[in-house]
Amino acid sequence: MKTAFKKFIPWIILVLIVGGLVAWYFISNRVTSEENANYDVKIAEAQKWYEGREYSIAMSTYYAAAELIPSRVEAFEGIVNILLDKNRMEEASSILDQSAQKLSSYDQSFLYAILCEKYLANGNDASALETCKKGQGLGEIHQNLELALGRAYLRNGDT
Repeated sequence: MKTAFKKFIPWIILVLIVGGLVAWYFISNRVTSEENANYDVKIAEAQKWYEGREYSIAMSTYYAAAELIPSRVEAFEGIVNILLDKNRMEEASSILDQSAQKLSSYDQSFLYAILCEKYLANGNDASALETCKKGQGLGEIHQNLELALGRAYLRNGDT
């Protein structure tokens, strides 16, 4: 009986270690209500600066919010909107490619749709199509991206 129990000891230890690591991962990566409240305050503050056309202060506040909770889309949406208001589309695209990686694919496709719409509004149809295809390659697609992709295809003469 003792020899059978000794055979299972390494497996029991392994299960305990793996279980502890999984628990540690989930506990360390959760967002607290205090962090959510701070994030919401930063977003509200940044929106006030944005509405007042104080783009540099709004941008730094959005970045601070994105550092607090990088998995929420509101801060990145604000950053992208500021860059698009300043006609800095290439910079907005690089933000989406590099910084917004912690967002869900659905939220990323939403941001790509905003950028694609701006390209279409400026008449840059080739860049709009390329941007929409990047957003489409993420997997989950926001419906605004699908509509923008259709308009980009129509404007480029593709079907």
